[in-house]
Amino acid sequence: APDAGLLVTAAVRFDRLALEDGETMVILAKSDMSGWTLELHDPPGAGGAELRLGVFVGDGYRYATVPADWVLDEAGGHFIIGSYNGNGPVRLWVDNDSGSVVGEDATGGVVNNDSLLLLGADPQGDAPPRYHFDGAIQRAAVLSWDSP
Repeated sequence: APDAGLLVTAAVRFDRLALEDGETMVILAKSDMSGWTLELHDPPGAGGAELRLGVFVGDGYRYATVPADWVLDEAGGHFIIGSYNGNGPVRLWVDNDSGSVVGEDATGGVVNNDSLLLLGADPQGDAPPRYHFDGAIQRAAVLSWDSP
């Protein structure tokens, strides 16, 4: 919906957290130069993966991020919640904790697109999906969220 945010949840188990420099693994996404994505990403030159929710607002993505090795492990499952209400910070919780998360502020709705919502991969319009998830996704949900 125009000027709306979103609430995303996912119950996941990661088979690997060590990513190559610049590598991405998508949990759930409706991204394609707009939309949003919940993913594990290793920023080039940063030295480690981070879990992040990205929402495309205005002219670019705004993120909530947390270093993966601070909140995730490969031994068990995790419940992840990400949100953006259309006005304020992008938020992220891992196993009901947001203490280490850094969220960028944004104002405006998430820019929508015609790409499919994909579980475990990143949509690329007519091209094959990329950034496949390595693990198990037990459940996921997405809700539209209008700001008050």
